[in-house]
Amino acid sequence: MASKLHKQFAFVWSDLYKELYYSYGIGLKMRGEPPYIKYVQEDEWEKVIQSFSAICESNNISPSEIMKSAKMI
Repeated sequence: MASKLHKQFAFVWSDLYKELYYSYGIGLKMRGEPPYIKYVQEDEWEKVIQSFSAICESNNISPSEIMKSAKMI
């Protein structure tokens, strides 16, 4: 996604963490040291995917296209 947005990876991760915090109250940065994604609890992954998809869609990017290119599906 970072390459499609022409942004540094750190900014995209930051956007995801902000979206999780403001939309769902999931403060991964408050749980420990980077990489913060390791602090996602099992029941929070659905919200991570929803947040990721929302960021993609707000930037006119297909979430499934990103996941396919990352070999996640």
